[in-house]
Amino acid sequence: MTSTSSRQQRVEGLILGDCLEVLGGQEVGTVDLVLTDPPWMVSQEVLIHRGRGHKYQGTDISLNFGPWDQFKDEGEYWAFTLAWLTQVTRVCRRGAHLVCFFDVMKIGRLAELGRALGWLPRQVLVWRKSNPVPRARCVDFMVATEHALWMTLGSKARDVATFNYKLGQMPNCILAPIPGHTTALDGERSHPTQKPVQVLMTWVRYLSNPGDLVLDPFAGSGASLVAAKATGRRFLGVEKDRGYWEKAVARLARVESAEQGSLDTPAVRIPLEKILRRGLPLEGGKGEGQGDSRERGSLGGGDLPGAPGHPGLRAAALSPEGHFHLG
Repeated sequence: MTSTSSRQQRVEGLILGDCLEVLGGQEVGTVDLVLTDPPWMVSQEVLIHRGRGHKYQGTDISLNFGPWDQFKDEGEYWAFTLAWLTQVTRVCRRGAHLVCFFDVMKIGRLAELGRALGWLPRQVLVWRKSNPVPRARCVDFMVATEHALWMTLGSKARDVATFNYKLGQMPNCILAPIPGHTTALDGERSHPTQKPVQVLMTWVRYLSNPGDLVLDPFAGSGASLVAAKATGRRFLGVEKDRGYWEKAVARLARVESAEQGSLDTPAVRIPLEKILRRGLPLEGGKGEGQGDSRERGSLGGGDLPGAPGHPGLRAAALSPEGHFHLG
């Protein structure tokens, strides 16, 4: 990667700057996975009051996410979207993946732009919220899902496009709470559209290998970079808002490899024979598929803590005694 300009600051793999400028100076074809949540242009000048006297009491909710989500019109927004997607395409290698959270009402248009640049749409991945915000106005349904478009650049062939299927069968929908002191890696909620690290870590493990480079051109408070660092990937993030950049820098400084330590609660011991008897797939085989079977992964299946889709998704390690340690 090239050095940053005098107007940019870089700490670890996180750059303070505009992604269009920063990515324009990066080396071509070096990124293995892009995991990002760009502006959606969905902000509204609406404040939902939830104080005393309201059925669902809590902090008032603003639907104005900030200047970063505001555009003059649809034309300006889609020009911006094409610009960042073009720069992302330039720095990605053939077979790289893009997982991009996006407004579900606009996701088809994003897929069209991707196709024109050589991306192959794969699936829509879903984060299902275990604690969706109640609808104070009582006129529609709670928004309990967020959607991410998964695309692969140039080729889906296994020899170039990583998919660690040995980690086990994984649904395209993961259940997890909205961040806010929910896990140690999530920490406090410091961004209005913050994503749960446990969801991002699952996708990072399946779509990249340790040592791969993960890019987030809209890093925000750094959740995707935390997921990359915690799973032994290299990372490059770009954030133009100094306040969020500083929060992400501080957050990353607290993260060690979660593959070697506890995520947020004491370990839970589950006998291996119980897991096998229930027919649950084991994650963490070779390589994220290519290494020792005692490498940390996570468990698949329904109601056990640590199962993908379970709110308490955990890393797991197989002990010499034949137990999985969740933690």
